[in-house]
Amino acid sequence: MEQEQRTYPGKLERTPEFWSSIVSQVDKSVRSVDEKLGKALGSERWQIDFSCTRSNRISPRILLLQNRRLRIEFPEEFFLWTDEAAQFMHGDVPYRNALSICQARPDEDHSRLFHQLWCLWIAHHEVSHFLCGHLFHLSVTEFVELGAIGGKPFPHEMRLLREAMEVDADINAAKLFFADIGRLSASQAWDDFYGLNDCSVLLMQDLALIFLPLFLEISHSESSDASRRVHPSAFHRLVLFQLFGLNAYRKEVHSSVEQHLGGYGAGLKKAIELLIHLDGTMLREKPAEPDFVSHKRALLSVQMERKRLVKFPDDWLKK
Repeated sequence: MEQEQRTYPGKLERTPEFWSSIVSQVDKSVRSVDEKLGKALGSERWQIDFSCTRSNRISPRILLLQNRRLRIEFPEEFFLWTDEAAQFMHGDVPYRNALSICQARPDEDHSRLFHQLWCLWIAHHEVSHFLCGHLFHLSVTEFVELGAIGGKPFPHEMRLLREAMEVDADINAAKLFFADIGRLSASQAWDDFYGLNDCSVLLMQDLALIFLPLFLEISHSESSDASRRVHPSAFHRLVLFQLFGLNAYRKEVHSSVEQHLGGYGAGLKKAIELLIHLDGTMLREKPAEPDFVSHKRALLSVQMERKRLVKFPDDWLKK
């Protein structure tokens, strides 16, 4: 009875047209990132291709191709897998009620928006591996996203370096993603969406609620063996959002954003409280602070600061 009260009956129906629209949104996200890449590199022009592939892989990846081309691949299985998080957010009554967008438009399926935001962040994450010089350090054949699945554990030094590169890509992706969100907030682009004026605080609260289930799904995909894990934990990624992404947001909005940032914190707190009721089904790890000192040391040991294609003025490796 308690479960029936918590959950709407049935799952959202998924048609071929639904998935086609999601793939189109991913392509749009990659085009947006491609435009930013062109501006960042100037005459050093690279082109990003996008493909949705059938693969035994689960996670997206970026490949370094010939003739100054990159390709971001999203496996078909990835969309089915992350849709579990979208289905949960739609069907769990307390979680759905906590999302301001669901309160503003209660009769709509907002999972398209969830997928759109998730894929925009992932596109930023993948291209950040390129901008930060990671693809020039490791050959594509060696760069295994989920880390030695089906093989032997990485030697400690290599695992630490790969983990540091994932943190590095997450930091840059957070900056790019929240800079986009900040520009939209500054232009009040979200007001019509929510049907309210100055709804940026609601947006920031919703972002924390929207991304925690995704990050948990990604975290659960990795091996439980700590010696094979290379991606940050779900909470680790949300800490990176808060430390680096929100600062980029602040720069774009050009106004007092304390309420906006407080909204993100309130949304994160609410998301954690709501997920605890699942008794470990989705919440399987405790929050952990990023080990910036070890990660920075690993990246500096291979002179990663010299391999960056774009010299970020606020590069955390310089601090």
